[in-house]
Amino acid sequence: MTNRPTLLSPKAAAVLGLCLLGLGPKAAAQDGEGVKDPIGDELVVLLVRPGDAAATEERAAEFLAAFEKLLGEELPMARGKDVRVRLVNRTEGLREFIRASGADLVFTPASVFVSDLRDPPIEGDEPGEPSEARLHARPIGEVQRFGASGERYFVAVAKDSESQSLDDLEGLELATPKTISQDWLRHVVLPLGKRAPEFLRVRTCENLSDEVFELVEGGGDEVPDGLLFDLETRKLLEDDDFVWPELRVVWESEPVPQGLLLTVGEGFRDDVGENLRLQLQALLDCEDGQELTAQMKADGLVELDRERLEATIDRHDRSKAADARERNGEGGDARR
Repeated sequence: MTNRPTLLSPKAAAVLGLCLLGLGPKAAAQDGEGVKDPIGDELVVLLVRPGDAAATEERAAEFLAAFEKLLGEELPMARGKDVRVRLVNRTEGLREFIRASGADLVFTPASVFVSDLRDPPIEGDEPGEPSEARLHARPIGEVQRFGASGERYFVAVAKDSESQSLDDLEGLELATPKTISQDWLRHVVLPLGKRAPEFLRVRTCENLSDEVFELVEGGGDEVPDGLLFDLETRKLLEDDDFVWPELRVVWESEPVPQGLLLTVGEGFRDDVGENLRLQLQALLDCEDGQELTAQMKADGLVELDRERLEATIDRHDRSKAADARERNGEGGDARR
């Protein structure tokens, strides 16, 4: 991290200036109403990178320290507070980790929020989850990556394969990286009637590069019939002049949300969360912020596409509910 002044783009400077003046969207509501600071004396930011073995706090110590420094020195809502940035690469026990760490903000894949971090609804007079167990995690922004406005998933086969579409892969096996959860694949990514295990098989791999090599070379004992991967993996494959020409994409998903920025806790009102999102968006657009977002493999923070997120959640929940009805022998309506 250098000692040069933080440089903002004209757009970022304008947005940050509005936030500092209390003129950002709905920000005026924070003044004169005695709104309690939802952050307290310490701002804790958590970065979630599920399945990424390299995403450890020990390996990323320099990056985490630089991120803490930038937030502590330049984020208006962090002034006068201690700042900690944490990193976790698993979803098992994630809710407990968030509570124990005191996280205020969480950067996470949309899949993790939808599958793991939402609080169950409290319906009617049912007690639901105890209040102390509820995270009150609320999306306030969307993290864009790889120049795309949404996450997409792809199925590729060897270029000389007879398969021309997803329909041709019935009963066959796809290899996929462990960073993509089976819950997300089943209930969001794969279309109805083309899902695992009913239509095809999906094998989660510790290192997809081995399966890629076997598919391209045609050797090995467990050669997959194809690969199922996300936009990040596609970019890596495209950069390989040996591998990518040997593959052929036969299916592409509709776009779904990529990364999300969440607030955690009951204290974050809509206006407070929106002002915080604007502050962070402007900060990550500055020169030092862009360096850090690049290390996060991200382009920046933008306004949340709530309609798309709600549609994705609805699709996920309808599919899980249909599975539950089938297990209970109830049948049910179409999932999507």
